[in-house]
Amino acid sequence: MGKKDTQKDLAFDMFQDQEKMMIPIIPKGRKKLSGAQTTFNRLNKKIAKLKMIIDELPQREHVIKKYFDENSFRLFEQEAQLTEELLCNLDRVYKTARLTKKEKSYLPELILDECEHLDDLPFASQFIKEHLNERDYFFAAATYPSIQIFTGRGCPFRCNFCVYPQTMHGHAFRARSAENVVAEFEYIAANFPDVKEVVIEDDTFTANKKRVLDICRLLVEKKLNKRLKWLCNARVDLDLETMLAMKKAGCRLIIPGIESGSQQILDNIKKGTKVEYFYQYVANAKKAGLLIHACYMVGNQGETRETMEETLRLALRLNTDTAQFFPLIPYPGTEAYQWARENNYIETDYEKYCLPDGTHNTVLSLPDLSAGEMVDFCNRARKKYYLRASYILHRLRVGLRNPSDLKRSLKAFAKLKRYLFK
Repeated sequence: MGKKDTQKDLAFDMFQDQEKMMIPIIPKGRKKLSGAQTTFNRLNKKIAKLKMIIDELPQREHVIKKYFDENSFRLFEQEAQLTEELLCNLDRVYKTARLTKKEKSYLPELILDECEHLDDLPFASQFIKEHLNERDYFFAAATYPSIQIFTGRGCPFRCNFCVYPQTMHGHAFRARSAENVVAEFEYIAANFPDVKEVVIEDDTFTANKKRVLDICRLLVEKKLNKRLKWLCNARVDLDLETMLAMKKAGCRLIIPGIESGSQQILDNIKKGTKVEYFYQYVANAKKAGLLIHACYMVGNQGETRETMEETLRLALRLNTDTAQFFPLIPYPGTEAYQWARENNYIETDYEKYCLPDGTHNTVLSLPDLSAGEMVDFCNRARKKYYLRASYILHRLRVGLRNPSDLKRSLKAFAKLKRYLFK
């Protein structure tokens, strides 16, 4: 069987699976949505994969007509071409699908993962134990070797560039219980004697303060804070009380998406933060003894050479432990992609999203700011940030106090040096 045949069979199975999945999702006693609405809801999770191969399906018309009436068939024809725009936000979905007010209340429930009770899922670390070698993977911000886990899905915030909430997990925050999360820490401690750190890869681990504090309390009670360090993504509204509890529970590093030094750009990308927040966040993290890996990006709506320089000046003033600078990569299914595509700012050949060596490519160019200029700025920003004498002395002091961190820094430097010295 050839590759295309395999893809066709896979696509046909996806249609059948989605038909079955809709049955338990709609609560008992509720009226099932009309065919036109279920067309979108049934396909929304896997449409991105289907879209690439749907035109090659010899049984395409048979499949659609089997599951949908003639009216919904015509709507499917439209949606198959407009999927990227439809996925950008629920407002467009509501408008295109012509949902009634009552039906709108069903849609957020229908587009969530079929599994909303995340405690029912097996630990990711169990899969790693059975099928992978944790030493084959390296994350520059984490102490090596580390293991990455998710403790929740969905993000209530609306950053226009963020991939998972807009294309996979949705904006409704669902989380594993504190007990379940700590049980996975126990599993990792018992089954991975070489692992030094857990990377919590949730979009926003700190979205629910009470849950974070409960996790921290349990980690301390079970003395797991003495065995494992951990890090997480944390928005800049995180308060000092929570930071102190996280530090006590073994948290070593927090990762905020600061993104830009321009308030106008933060507003344009719906970040929901203010530049002044960043200073208090960094000050509180230092009081708590937490390190910060700050994320900055360029190329968003409103970006200019001057706003890029604002971002670099902010990064130098905040002076976090580590920082990253990258051009925006607008992924299909996000509002940022829709903006870039509607304005012809983006390369739509997806094969060009990665370079031959597997690293990301810059596929975005703005009218007054080329892709090359954004890449050059990021390279210059890294050099200016990491090659400061004060920064190098800081890293040496941290390394002398903590030999494992020195080892991590040297390993990270080995990965970063080609960007610093080219």
